[in-house]
Amino acid sequence: MELHEKWNLTPQEMELISLLPHHIAIQVAGADGVINPEETTPYKVYRNLMSNNPNDSALVDMCKLSLDRSERGINEADLLTSYLNDNALLDEDGLYYKKVLVVDHFLRVLNLFDDFNKDIIKEYVFNLGMDTAYSYGVPESPMDDSEADELRKLFKWLEIDTDKYFDKKNREKFFAYLNGE
Repeated sequence: MELHEKWNLTPQEMELISLLPHHIAIQVAGADGVINPEETTPYKVYRNLMSNNPNDSALVDMCKLSLDRSERGINEADLLTSYLNDNALLDEDGLYYKKVLVVDHFLRVLNLFDDFNKDIIKEYVFNLGMDTAYSYGVPESPMDDSEADELRKLFKWLEIDTDKYFDKKNREKFFAYLNGE
């Protein structure tokens, strides 16, 4: 059985939703105008850890799909650009409206999952976004204001309950899940 069939998605929907963590990481890392190598580390670490998670969840399958692409040398940014082109989401300058992509495409597919899978994916991108924002910066203020603004927009558009995920007990539970415990 193909992964998309397992989750009752089309192949295009499965590929798109598997690109959500990459999109979040790149948008947050690039919010200040520069993507430092340290800012891509959380994405790779999260993906690798979740790929080895023994649980049967859509998130684990998304990460396995992403890791497989990486091992095959398939560039996720190119896949996302191809998706934008195929769906006429780029303007004449090669730009797109982030909100349209996030709300009308990523969130639409995310909402096709059951509550457990939807919630764990949201929790994953929340923690990934936060760790990406905090991964590089000056010690007194590791998260740049532009990164914080980007996170607020992305979390709002994805309907992420930040209060829920900021809770210490929930964060500990998530990191245990991330580590396969």
